[in-house]
Amino acid sequence: LVAGVAACGGSSADGGKYVPPTGKVVDSVTVESGNLYFKPKNVATKAGNVRITLSNVETGSHTFVIQGVPKFELQVNGKGSKDTNVVALKSGNYTFYCTLPGHRSAGMQGEIVVE
Repeated sequence: LVAGVAACGGSSADGGKYVPPTGKVVDSVTVESGNLYFKPKNVATKAGNVRITLSNVETGSHTFVIQGVPKFELQVNGKGSKDTNVVALKSGNYTFYCTLPGHRSAGMQGEIVVE
């Protein structure tokens, strides 16, 4: 049944990859990832389309997801790797974290405050 719905043109919101918003980018933010940390842990930005870049400054692999923003994920693998994408954020507070096992509980999380 699921394959039949997909084949019949189900909406793009119910599967697949993250689709970034279109329109003007109001701010750009860079977060560094290292061995079990994000820097900065607290990020302030404006409401609207925000470009977020994850920059890995140490070895290892990490992800960056924002709680409440389905399918948005940045991923880095190895020192010097970067990933970037745009996300639409409304005013409020958002938790971001690394999804790799044990990373979030070891401290790889932070907060985005959107004004």
